Amino acid sequence: MKPQRAPVVFPVRFEASGEAIQSTTRQVSVEGVFVRSQKSPKEGTVLSLRLYLPGNMRPDEVRARVVEVRPEPDCGFWAEFVEPSPATIDGIKLLLQRRARAAAGGPGTPIGVMNVKQNVPSAVAAQPQPVEARRAFPRHAARFQVGFSSNQEFVLEYAENISAGGVFVQTEQPMELESIVTVSLRLPGNEVPVEAKGVIVHCVSKEDAARIGKHAGIGVQFLDSSDEFREAIDRAIEHILQNG
Repeated sequence: MKPQRAPVVFPVRFEASGEAIQSTTRQVSVEGVFVRSQKSPKEGTVLSLRLYLPGNMRPDEVRARVVEVRPEPDCGFWAEFVEPSPATIDGIKLLLQRRARAAAGGPGTPIGVMNVKQNVPSAVAAQPQPVEARRAFPRHAARFQVGFSSNQEFVLEYAENISAGGVFVQTEQPMELESIVTVSLRLPGNEVPVEAKGVIVHCVSKEDAARIGKHAGIGVQFLDSSDEFREAIDRAIEHILQNG
């Protein structure tokens, strides 16, 4: 029986056509990982992956073969590990164990309804929620300007929280799940906006927000960004942790 693929989000880096691409995962198992991307390599391609597993001081480097490519809206590819190191497998097993323990505690908490400082779900967690990927990295409360565009329309809003894998943006603009947007973030501690692609993985409508006492908005998972964008996100989170 094949190992189960668990929905977990963490950053991952790969190269395609000579371009370094920073993206995020959707699923992982001890045999491989599903990478969200609009720039998927062809099936059969062997590439180097850099896995930013939570808790590790340095990313894990692993070779993998692309065995499945999916088009939009579920864009990305499944990459099967090629002779991964025991340390990498142990790290993934530990991540899956933590995810299983968290799943045993109840349904996943969507982006934007987690009290980050106390690290406990708000009362809305008691409401029925859609099944979605468990985030491997904590979310940090932060308010900063976010611009995003979809269908040739540009909207300027504010973020509510951010993690290594995505951002929750306060907005009443109706958006479709799994749609791709371009986001421009004016991150804390950085005066120059940084830009990346993102996929909408969660929506809180104006009506739902009023009912549960939260802000309307969208959860955006980063994909297909640059090394500079990944470094900017890491610096911003460090700035938030140091300055609040």
